[in-house]
Amino acid sequence: MNYYNEIKNKLIDNEVYSKIKDYSKERHTLLTYYEVGKLLLEAGKKYGDDIIGNYSKKLSIDVNKKYNSRTLRRMRQLYQFFEKQKWSPLGTKLSIIHIRQLFCLNDNNEINYYANQIEKRNLSKRQLEEIIKNKEYERLPEDTKRRLLDKENSNVVDFIKNEYPIKLGSRYNYIDLLLYNIKFKCYVVVELKVTELKKDYIGQILTYMNYIDKNIKSIEEDKTIGIIICKKNNKFIMEYCSDDRILSKEYELV
Repeated sequence: MNYYNEIKNKLIDNEVYSKIKDYSKERHTLLTYYEVGKLLLEAGKKYGDDIIGNYSKKLSIDVNKKYNSRTLRRMRQLYQFFEKQKWSPLGTKLSIIHIRQLFCLNDNNEINYYANQIEKRNLSKRQLEEIIKNKEYERLPEDTKRRLLDKENSNVVDFIKNEYPIKLGSRYNYIDLLLYNIKFKCYVVVELKVTELKKDYIGQILTYMNYIDKNIKSIEEDKTIGIIICKKNNKFIMEYCSDDRILSKEYELV
């Protein structure tokens, strides 16, 4: 087989296709890169890894200068990624941009989780970067991960990790719920109380919020928000709470 001609013809075909079939060019490009990646891997096994450097020099002239060594290596990596995950390029709804962000992950279960989230939540490239950066999968309770692995039905409660531990000095404290607001790019500390709102709760949640801001929040993220869910609200305490990031909500048992 003349691997170079096979690769060149596929890339030329994709260049033409991308100009006249705009509605499906993303799918065609994904399939082309997958097939080229497979050919590059086979050619490398036969002729050595330097084949990518040699092919890139020719393709930059014969097809398009964007097909440099780095681009060809990514195509090969794309093929290897699909083979490792046992995915079909014809079956996935993910874009190449999304898939490349999953390259850095090693755990197959984690990769499948984020792939499902992309489809379910219609995540943009930036939104996917954010949830991976904030280790959304790692923060899931172990029982929820097991449910996902076994493909059992899950509910909202499964995706809330109960009691997030933080160390203040030599002692551990436990935040009832630590959430993340993707839209506003900030952490949300939630405290659940079975009594009427007390002023001590304000100091407690503010301490937790400051801890998250200092130890977990990144520079790009906004300051942490605090929510106190209590049996009975107390508007007088909230009136003298100087931090407008703290909210109080009343619940009712039904």
